[in-house]
Amino acid sequence: MSHQDRLIIDETLGISRIFWEVYGDEYGWEMGAVVGEGRLTKNPPKNLEDREVWLVNKAVATLKPDRDETGFRFDSQTEVKAALRVAKAALKSNKLWPDWAIKAKAAGWHSPKGWKP
Repeated sequence: MSHQDRLIIDETLGISRIFWEVYGDEYGWEMGAVVGEGRLTKNPPKNLEDREVWLVNKAVATLKPDRDETGFRFDSQTEVKAALRVAKAALKSNKLWPDWAIKAKAAGWHSPKGWKP
């Protein structure tokens, strides 16, 4: 199952974060892990779901957001929306984009039809 449409923005006390929204048996859709949570590894995991999390974390990390013990944090809606665009693009392509393309996507760039990282 792809998480592409299951990344959500939550703002608490002026700090915005991107969360994975996960399906739980008891309550349905609920907030899961924060993007940027845990250790960022150099190489992708073999498991598909773990790889998706890794792709999102690596792509968003390229934007150099603030990070605390919970994960990546954003001080403005502009920053968090740019990071969400980057995260969804990484998931859709299922590949890590080059740094220049990640930064361009964050700024609003739309890749030409047929372009692949």
